[in-house]
Amino acid sequence: MKKIVCMMLGLSMALSLAACSETKSAEPKEHKKEKQETAAALQKEQAESIKLLKKEAVDVNKGLISEPEKHKGTTVKASGKISGDVKALTKGMGGSFNLIVKLGNKNETFKVLNYTMNNGLNNGDKVTVYGSFRGKEANSGKLLIQATLIEES
Repeated sequence: MKKIVCMMLGLSMALSLAACSETKSAEPKEHKKEKQETAAALQKEQAESIKLLKKEAVDVNKGLISEPEKHKGTTVKASGKISGDVKALTKGMGGSFNLIVKLGNKNETFKVLNYTMNNGLNNGDKVTVYGSFRGKEANSGKLLIQATLIEES
């Protein structure tokens, strides 16, 4: 009798576990198509945002540095050469680096705060940075750019 009860309990436990198992069902084609359409729409929106950013950006050679506090918040474009700590460059979003920009006949050093996901930058790379001009850094006196787009030249 005990053997029969134990077998019944074991069988009921096995059936209950089998009933609770999860089976993966194939994703309906409509969902896959909807995901692809959403991704395509996001890519198109991102491309339009980048185009608008580039169109609105003021080149730093246009006299921004003569009155940095007056131009805080201006969308800017700065082209130059990366200089600085390689560790900060590989950090990606949240890292920073120095950008040496030729302004007229002299070089100006900008501190770029990297708010992009770009972390493949190296010391000496030539880049164009688009972002928000933040004025001067209090400690170093360097001009600050909060980068939202970095393109390698």
